[in-house]
Amino acid sequence: MSPPPTLPPDLITEILSWLPVMFLVRFKCVCKFWKSLISNPTFAKLHLERSPKNTHVLLTLTDVVNISNDNNDNIWVVTPYSVPRLLEHPSVIVNEDDCRRINADAIIPLSSTNGLVYLVGFNSEEQGFQEIWVWFWNPTLRLRSEMSPTLTVPSYRRRPKVHLGSGYDDLSDTYK
Repeated sequence: MSPPPTLPPDLITEILSWLPVMFLVRFKCVCKFWKSLISNPTFAKLHLERSPKNTHVLLTLTDVVNISNDNNDNIWVVTPYSVPRLLEHPSVIVNEDDCRRINADAIIPLSSTNGLVYLVGFNSEEQGFQEIWVWFWNPTLRLRSEMSPTLTVPSYRRRPKVHLGSGYDDLSDTYK
């Protein structure tokens, strides 16, 4: 009896690089090679290049009721949503299974680039100053970067008095 045929790694990479992210998340469980491949930054870059551009927006909602929040904590709910669907149906009913939750007592989603959400966190105000920190969050993969070093800034009405932005730099291939 002969062994079952196997696909070359290059062909597996080619096929997987065209699939939607949600499938890739599930396929990380198939075998060690697939997990390693899908987690590889080079593969992530290839997948991003092949992904359709600007087809989704990130809806952010606050003060959401009945989103599995037993403690009545302040939460943000984010969900990717198709731009064409949003234009066809401006009144959106969001499926709870598509939502990603953030405990938002001291966290603000600032912007989104290439599926990554830029989050800003801050502590309580002390003598007119607050410490803030930032990180990137991938809601699809449910992964978050390490928190940046804290920055002490003046505050105004319990919010940091600072303007922040984020984006992707093609030249250096980094998120800033």
